[in-house]
Amino acid sequence: MQNGGGNDIRSDVEDNRSILKKIQLLVPGFSGYRQKEDIRIADQLLRSQVSGIFHNCIGILGNMRQSLSQCFKMSNLMGIADLISLLQALDGDILHAEQGYSGFAAPIKIKDSNLDRMYDFDFSFINSGHEIGNLLGTNTDPCSMDDKELSSILAGSKSLAIQCRESWSHRLEEIEKIRVK
Repeated sequence: MQNGGGNDIRSDVEDNRSILKKIQLLVPGFSGYRQKEDIRIADQLLRSQVSGIFHNCIGILGNMRQSLSQCFKMSNLMGIADLISLLQALDGDILHAEQGYSGFAAPIKIKDSNLDRMYDFDFSFINSGHEIGNLLGTNTDPCSMDDKELSSILAGSKSLAIQCRESWSHRLEEIEKIRVK
C-alpha cells in the first residue's frame, strides 16, 4: 500500500504476522482485535519514524546554534532556541500519543476505519518533518549566511512546525470524535 507517496507500514505489519497472529485472524471475535492491534503497531512504528525525523531537525538546529556561537553571530540564537523547544514538544506529543486500547472489554473502542484515519494523520507528519529538515539543511554553515537569510529559514521552519502543531491538535479533535461509548 502507498499513502502520500511513502511506504505504508500497515502492509508491512500485515505481511510480517506470525503464525499465531494469522491463526488469531481466523477466530471469530478475535480477528477484529488482531486487526486493530496491527494498525496500532503500525501507527506506533510510524510515529517512531516521525520522532526520528524531528530529532534530526533538532540536531541540525543544535549544530547551527553551536556554529553561530563560535562565530559570535548571536542575533538568531533565540529563534533557534524557540524552534528547538517547539520541535521537542511536538516530538514528545507525537511519540507518546494515546493509541486507544484494543482489549475485549475496552472502555473506549475505536473502529478500524477510524484507526486508519489516525494513521493517515500521523503519516502527514513525516512529510512535514522532511520539509522542515530540508529547509534547515539548505546551508551547512550558518556562519557564512546573512542574518536575514538565516532568520528567513528559521521563520519558515517555525511556520511549518506551527502548522504541524495545529495539525496535531486537529488530529486530537478527530480522535475525540471517533470514540464510541
